[in-house]
Amino acid sequence: KRNKTRCWTATPAGRSLVCSWRPTLNAYETDNICIGLAEGAMLSVNAFSGGWVWEDGAPIRFDPRSRYWYKAAQEAGELTFTDMEIDRATGELCVTCAKPVYGPGGELLAVVSGDLFLNQMQQTIKESKADGGYLVVINQSGHVILSPEEEGIFQVRSSAKAEDLRQSDNDELAALVTDALRGNTDVRR
Repeated sequence: KRNKTRCWTATPAGRSLVCSWRPTLNAYETDNICIGLAEGAMLSVNAFSGGWVWEDGAPIRFDPRSRYWYKAAQEAGELTFTDMEIDRATGELCVTCAKPVYGPGGELLAVVSGDLFLNQMQQTIKESKADGGYLVVINQSGHVILSPEEEGIFQVRSSAKAEDLRQSDNDELAALVTDALRGNTDVRR
């Protein structure tokens, strides 16, 4: 359940600032907007602040440099989107958008990120199965990020377990996904 706006601060070695807010977007919800600093401090604004604090109100110590989104943006050196992951605060599936921020000398200063919850899009995709076929969303890494399937090749999995469909044993599927990610789409039988 979402909390009213509250803020907390902590001290060095686990420094963080957590504020809650209430997003109101239609196609998706965004939450947990973060700035993870290169020295390990984090600034975060989110609607689920209770997930980031202990029962006594003290912030949970959190080093953003250890998180998948920080590492992905640092490695890519540019804007990146993660696979579907389970959000630590809500337990819901989300995609994280992350971008590194560099100083004038090219040194990494921070990674800025935000979680995108695609609940309404996922609902539409689940409902697509009622028509005999169904929709599947595949990201730039060839991983399924939205699907009505709960098992099999089109099951949504975390990035650590996701299969790159461009490398599928099914040659037709691998070719279709590879071509589609290159922008070449057509009808195949």
